[in-house]
This record gives sequence, C-alpha cells and structure tokens, in this order.
Amino acid sequence: MYVAFLEPLLSPTITSLQRTSSTTVTISWEALSLIEARGFVLNYTIYYHASITVNEPQANTMSITVDRNTTTITIDHLDEHLSYSVQISANNLAGHGVLSLPLSVSSTSMFLTSKNFI
Repeated sequence: MYVAFLEPLLSPTITSLQRTSSTTVTISWEALSLIEARGFVLNYTIYYHASITVNEPQANTMSITVDRNTTTITIDHLDEHLSYSVQISANNLAGHGVLSLPLSVSSTSMFLTSKNFI
C-alpha cells in the first residue's frame, strides 16, 4: 500500500488579533478540519514581525510553533511603539501548509492587509 502525504490545503483563519497590553498581542485562529489539513495537523506555526509603520515590514520575521490543540497564544515582550504583522500555517507530516492572510495590529487598531510579508 502506498500513501502520499500532502501539505495542508488551506491556512488557518485568524479570528482575533488584539493588542492586549502595550507589549503583548493575543492571536486566535480556527483549527483546520481533517480534510482541510489533508491529514492530522501536527502543529501550527505563527510568524510575526515588527515594522515602524504597518505596511513597512522589517527583515526579522520571528516564529513560534505550538501544538495542534492550541488555537490561541499571547506573544509578549513586543515593542509598544511598533506595529506587528502576523500569519499562521498548519503543519502536517508532509510539511508547512499555506500561510494565512497577514493581519496587522498597531498600538491602537487592527486591520487586514493584502501584502504577503513572509
């Protein structure tokens, strides 16, 4: 029997991105179904980076990987004067899936951008 593994078909949908303090951001997303993930999700990787303005990314993209049961995380030790863009991918045995649309948050607002920073 031959089994082919494929990367997740879709990206997780970010349902909430909030600045919860001047130096923390909380991100929530919807878990992928078995079909969307093309198998079992092993974990999720959250990519984020800071920029002086929302549409001006810096080169340093950081990432955090969390287990498949996690759908909310808080990132701390952020610079209160910078905006942050966030994207998420689901990962299975075949690799990383599609990145979510980037969401950006500043110290005062949240909005969707169409620019793919990763």
